[in-house]
Amino acid sequence: MSRRHIAISLITTALLLGAVVTVWHVAHPNTPGSTATPQLIADPAASQPAPSGDTQNASLSAIPTVPFMNPTDLKTAFEIAASTTRASIPATERPVAGLVNHHNLAAPLLARFARDLHTVLPETEEIVILSPDHFNKGPGLSTHDHPYDTPSGEIEIATDDVSSLVQRGIASYSPELFKNEHGIGAVVPFLAHEFPNARILPLALRMNRPDATSNLKIALREALDRPHTFIVISADMSHYLSGDEAFQHDINTKTWIETCDEQHLWNATDQNLDSGRSVSTLCAALHADHKTPTFHLTAHDLSTNYGGDPKSTTSYLTGFWTIKK
Repeated sequence: MSRRHIAISLITTALLLGAVVTVWHVAHPNTPGSTATPQLIADPAASQPAPSGDTQNASLSAIPTVPFMNPTDLKTAFEIAASTTRASIPATERPVAGLVNHHNLAAPLLARFARDLHTVLPETEEIVILSPDHFNKGPGLSTHDHPYDTPSGEIEIATDDVSSLVQRGIASYSPELFKNEHGIGAVVPFLAHEFPNARILPLALRMNRPDATSNLKIALREALDRPHTFIVISADMSHYLSGDEAFQHDINTKTWIETCDEQHLWNATDQNLDSGRSVSTLCAALHADHKTPTFHLTAHDLSTNYGGDPKSTTSYLTGFWTIKK
């Protein structure tokens, strides 16, 4: 074989080896020395397709509420609540938001709140339920458009509002998150009992993502401007304390809520409430529109009154924020 033929053969072999190496690195981008661009793994929540305004949520699988609230306990809770005094709001004030527990041990408080809401605002057509993202599953502020299956029937979602928030990047579309989120699931059956035809706008705020509250503020301000829309903040107060310690912390928390103290609410820990930044942002939304809210306390209770462990309690404050008409 001539030298020329040998040279051509060597060049051809080198080119073939180079092609093989390139193919290997493309198929194995983490291999040392690879120059291929690595593929990014998308956030599972962000990978969900955003709903359109024409979404027919009846075709989506409904989220069952039985895992969050047993129908028998739901019925009993309303029977107990029937014996309590109904809330009274002055005729000069309009309820715009409410505070209720999501700890289902205190189911009678949930029933009382739902019944009181129907008393003070029976024309409610849409209910925004704002919960902590308890398991930190969402990227910030999350929502979804699956209906909820409750003992009172299937309760629909405010799909137009969900679509608007998602399309504008204000909230992420994260339906998987809500299948285990008791902050919403434990509250919906009670509201459905009193408002079976109302639509729900579910929101979950990841508390360790403070940047998400700017989006929440937008969502809340828009909700405050919609007629016949009411905001419910799903929140439990002090956690894991003795009864005496819990009530001492609740004194401060109650003052912060009544005065809409944004700073103290923002910095609150589980020793005061699990949704401090939600309440702080609601206050900020009200203040931004030059609204001065008044808080009407309807209940202050402790988990020990419902059979809870006296050494590790959860406390509850429920009530309504109103503004002057």
